[in-house]
Amino acid sequence: MIDITDFLLSFVTLLVIMDPIASLPVFIDVTKKFKPAERVKAAFTATFVAYTVLVVFIFFGLSILSVFNIPLSSFRIAGGILIFIIAVRMLFKEEADMPRSEVETALMLIAVPLITGPGAITTAILLITKYGILTVFLAATSAAAFIFGLLYSAGWIEKVVSRRALQLMVKVMMLLLASIAVEFIKTGILEVMKTL
Repeated sequence: MIDITDFLLSFVTLLVIMDPIASLPVFIDVTKKFKPAERVKAAFTATFVAYTVLVVFIFFGLSILSVFNIPLSSFRIAGGILIFIIAVRMLFKEEADMPRSEVETALMLIAVPLITGPGAITTAILLITKYGILTVFLAATSAAAFIFGLLYSAGWIEKVVSRRALQLMVKVMMLLLASIAVEFIKTGILEVMKTL
């Protein structure tokens, strides 16, 4: 039985760390000359690649930790620090990097690491230890669906929302992400202290 609160917390956390709003200006720039059908295909490609990478780590991430004998408390602390650094860097970055290479390469860059990067992978593994694989898998699937919908609507969003407004939304989401990172670090430190 899935706890709706755990699901919502996992969904929001993953959505914040995957940060589709930060990827949106890049996607708009890459696909600005696309026809509507081509833009939909591009949105699906970027989302599907990002989702596939995330799901692999959801199901096998803990096994990887076990193979390397890494305690969850250490992973929480390291992951929290990494997520915090990502959040701070995004807070002070004026705008998203704009790939100028081939469209296929650009779409892969949007998928990994802009949507599913180290922060998203780390967060997914940490959420699994707290809420379980099924809850996080469903949350990741819902987040991917939301991201696809956002990229799918890129043409409409471009017309009604200014880039400055998108950047402001990124800053707010990064503040939330930094707060989540602090909680991960605090939990990890408390777990280490209990073992001393």
